[in-house]
Amino acid sequence: MGAVSRVTHSSGRRAWQARWRDPAGRQRAKNFDRKVDAERYLLAMETDKLRGRYTDPRLAKTPFGDWMAEYQATRVTLALQTQARDEATVRNHILPSFGTWVIGSIQPIHVAQWIAELDAQGYAPATVRKAYQLLAAAFDAAVESGLIGRSPCRGVKLPKLETTTEIRVLDAAEISVLADAIDSRYSAMGLAAAYTGLRFSELRALRVGGFDALRRSIRVVASLVE
Repeated sequence: MGAVSRVTHSSGRRAWQARWRDPAGRQRAKNFDRKVDAERYLLAMETDKLRGRYTDPRLAKTPFGDWMAEYQATRVTLALQTQARDEATVRNHILPSFGTWVIGSIQPIHVAQWIAELDAQGYAPATVRKAYQLLAAAFDAAVESGLIGRSPCRGVKLPKLETTTEIRVLDAAEISVLADAIDSRYSAMGLAAAYTGLRFSELRALRVGGFDALRRSIRVVASLVE
């Protein structure tokens, strides 16, 4: 068990110090102005040790921006397009709000306020949810790595996804008008997209050699992300 005692610093300032040993047996200490705060903190430390949720308080002072960069660097199996999209979401929506915060100071109320701000700024519910998923995944990794005991991404209400509306499909006349209206370099791509249903990455990878006019076929063998 730990202990709480009165200490005097070299400056003459007095404080209440909570002392305990971490799971590795190392002595730890933290100072408080009030005895009751030191006792509460020590009780929380001992409880976390018993539950197997103990974290080093020093790790909780890691700037969230630094942790996010470390976490993103571990996601090496993503497709380039997914990686680029996620990096843009982190850069535009997550880091401006949490980048300079220490990771242990972020609480559920702060995440809820962030969600409300994104929603008020007019971002689509799907965009807000994607940003939240990335934030939550980073915090889950922080818990697994021992930086924090619990993720603040809990009990947060997310905006409802918009009801899917019926897709309006262009008819043949409209497709011809569209193909004539766009840059002539891309009219063939527009026609191929309309009549084949290929993904955009597959359309970009098409080559002349894959087109067989006699058999009225297009051979799809690759996709182009960038």
